[in-house]
Amino acid sequence: MVDAWEVLVIAEKIGPEEAAAFGAGRGAFFAGLADGEASGLVAARLGLAGRRWALADAAAGVSDTAERAVLVAAGLAPGEGVGRIPRALRGLAVLEALALRALRGGGHPLMLGRGAPLAALGAAIFRA
Repeated sequence: MVDAWEVLVIAEKIGPEEAAAFGAGRGAFFAGLADGEASGLVAARLGLAGRRWALADAAAGVSDTAERAVLVAAGLAPGEGVGRIPRALRGLAVLEALALRALRGGGHPLMLGRGAPLAALGAAIFRA
């Protein structure tokens, strides 16, 4: 899961292109977990979840507010994946729910606050 970190390491400043490349590279790991008859649709959905998680995780660790804003905007941008994440991969639905919560909060850590465990539980039950 180290793919795409090189984008952030070599970039002088994180801009929209770097954020998009980083999110796509890290999200590819999630997309690779798709299998079965509708693997193309599932892969797109998992890739979107992975992109959101990767960008939220990176945003939480960036100290520059402008770069954090770029990562947050990239994470909240609409993606190609639609539908639900398969139940067998509900852990990814939990990570995506926590990522969306963090991104909507401006890029704070995924497990910040007392509501984070409830968001994780809700995603495990209702989103997968």
